[in-house]
Amino acid sequence: VGVELLLADFYGQAVAAANARGRVKKYLGIAASNEQDHYKAVAGILTGAGLTPATSDDFTFTYPKGTFSSEASIIVQAAKLEAVALGAYLGALTSVQATALNTVFGRVAASEAQHQGFFSAASGGRAFSLAFPTPLTIADTSNALDAYTA
Repeated sequence: VGVELLLADFYGQAVAAANARGRVKKYLGIAASNEQDHYKAVAGILTGAGLTPATSDDFTFTYPKGTFSSEASIIVQAAKLEAVALGAYLGALTSVQATALNTVFGRVAASEAQHQGFFSAASGGRAFSLAFPTPLTIADTSNALDAYTA
């Protein structure tokens, strides 16, 4: 849930910054919509288990200085955040005890991989290179999110 809230916040600010053009602007908007859908799915899982999912009001997100100042800086940060999201979902796939959740987590991981590949390539990096992207543990994911929360 925290990963999805961070990404939704990031993409919302990236779109609002209006520093992106063409394909990048289009894909920032699509990614923003995807992250909202991912949040709803994961929050729904928690609600179905009788838990109350976190909301955006539970976090104050921060980003490195200049993150939204140019299309290039937005793209670089998007690729970094999507790598964390992909790792988080891959880690969840290997650690979740309720295997019925694997379909949702696998589909979200596939979406995050698409996002990460696009923004990585758009920043001058590789669209893909690893046969087996690295999963993150809950602790690794939490530590990665710490860099973006106040």
